Amino acid sequence: MIHLELERLNHFSTVQSKSNNDAWNITYHKVHLLRLTFNRRKDLQIVAEFKQSSALRKKSAAQREKWWKSSKQLQINALLCLVSSTDNIIFFSVCDSVSTSSLKKWNNTEEELATSLINLNTDSERAIKHSSLFKHADRATVMLSMLKDNMKDIIWINDHLEKTDNLRQSLVEFFEILLSSFRSTLQTLQQMSRTLDLSFFEFIASMTQGLRIVNISSFTYSQECNFVFSLNSLTEEEFLKLKSEKQFDYQMLRSKFTLNDAQQIFTVNALSRCLALIQESSDIKKSYTNVAIIKTLLKNYKTANLDSIVCICYMNHALDQLLEHLVKNKVE
Repeated sequence: MIHLELERLNHFSTVQSKSNNDAWNITYHKVHLLRLTFNRRKDLQIVAEFKQSSALRKKSAAQREKWWKSSKQLQINALLCLVSSTDNIIFFSVCDSVSTSSLKKWNNTEEELATSLINLNTDSERAIKHSSLFKHADRATVMLSMLKDNMKDIIWINDHLEKTDNLRQSLVEFFEILLSSFRSTLQTLQQMSRTLDLSFFEFIASMTQGLRIVNISSFTYSQECNFVFSLNSLTEEEFLKLKSEKQFDYQMLRSKFTLNDAQQIFTVNALSRCLALIQESSDIKKSYTNVAIIKTLLKNYKTANLDSIVCICYMNHALDQLLEHLVKNKVE
């Protein structure tokens, strides 16, 4: 979405292109950065202004206020990205518009800007007007807080305050995404990109090498010489074991196991490898297979010295189904 908006800004014409809005991303056009502000509790903040939609321009202030509240757009802590025709991309979150102290525009050297921020006397500065999404028919204003205090970005913002000539900017909102919910994930991804420490990297297809067969090893704990999986939970407590890298006899499992042959094979294979991909079909129901795998892991929880078993599903409905199957099978 950000790439598309950046491309639109860089290929701007006199005819406004169609908005790239979708269910998860909302773009606000003709954005101007009005001023920097400083709050003792929330540090540096930016007041941004953008064009109201044509529909809202025809409404009264009360109607606009009702619309903004019901739309749930630009709520406090909402995640935003400023995209500029200068190829600058800066991430922000929406913050509440409490009275803050307005910062004057400084010279564009890093030392002068830093010194001005440190020596700012907030008590003597004039308080700015509260930002508002609905008070003005043509323009809406919003208070933004930088996700990361980058001096280079601060200098760029300071240099482009209230500039409109040959500068095209947009705000892209990642609708209903709160940064606090994704901060740890994003930080982990940043760390992975810097260190190239990627889980299961050996299984990722190479762009430089040709096709190759990859041997997927078993779990680290199952490679210990005395470790065996107890499959008693799948065979009505009749003794049956699974040893890593040893040929498995399905005859006993087939006589006691309630799943079909395909599900039995996938269950054993999943327990024999550190990574397994099971594709659902008419013969294979993933929910039943997942329950069998979880039951076995729980049975061997202490022997394998497992810390936790994490179940992740793409949709809430899928997770509900898995939990229902676990309850039905009396898995605790």
